[in-house]
Amino acid sequence: MMKRNKEVTLPLPFEYNTERESVLLKEYGRIMQKMAKHILTIEDHHKRTQAAHSIIGLIKMLIPTIKDTAENNQRLWDHLYALTNMQLDVDCPYEVQEVRMEERKPQRLDPTKKQLKFRHYGRNLDILIEHACEQTDRMEQLSIVSYIGRLMKTYYASWSRDGVDDETIIEHILEMSNGTIQIDMETVKQYNMFSTLGQAAQNSEQLQASQRKNQQQLRQRSNHKKGGFQQPYNGPLPPRHKKKNFNPNGKKRI
Repeated sequence: MMKRNKEVTLPLPFEYNTERESVLLKEYGRIMQKMAKHILTIEDHHKRTQAAHSIIGLIKMLIPTIKDTAENNQRLWDHLYALTNMQLDVDCPYEVQEVRMEERKPQRLDPTKKQLKFRHYGRNLDILIEHACEQTDRMEQLSIVSYIGRLMKTYYASWSRDGVDDETIIEHILEMSNGTIQIDMETVKQYNMFSTLGQAAQNSEQLQASQRKNQQQLRQRSNHKKGGFQQPYNGPLPPRHKKKNFNPNGKKRI
């Protein structure tokens, strides 16, 4: 006789995500949303507040990149209230902003922004150029341009391995400001504006002296490695070791 196959019965019915409630904040997940909804079922006000603080601490553990600052804590409490549809009644340490997450819209990009002439400098540098153009005091404008020039050298070095000279920086500043900032090479050399070290450049004689000193030190190191030039040793000589004579039979020689 053939045996009948037993019918398999599942203890719980399947539940698909399409049949569940939509997740308001996907960065926290569905489980965190269920925990936030569970707080509403707690009757005791003190226990409900403790549970809310526990959820905030759990979010910080799950997302360690969130820094413990007042601004981030305010945002986390806002999100916790949003997960409960603003129905949470606890002692919140911050003033909660009543904004529903369903009504949030991404910030629209402004298509009216002008295109950058030099993308490797970035848009923030373009804003600094506009700020320098608005200055009426000449010395104040030069101080801002000096900072901009040093910053442009740093950005250019990260974009290209080749160095950049001051004339190229001046041409870029004139082009980015549409000729509003008047600056020439003589002014840059007079005030030493584009020095990347932020200090006055050394004189040519000092530079040549330091180069000669460095070359001499390198030459001495190379000669010392090759065994040619060595400095005299004036220290004490090491003690001589006496030779011991042994007999192959294990007896000392007389």
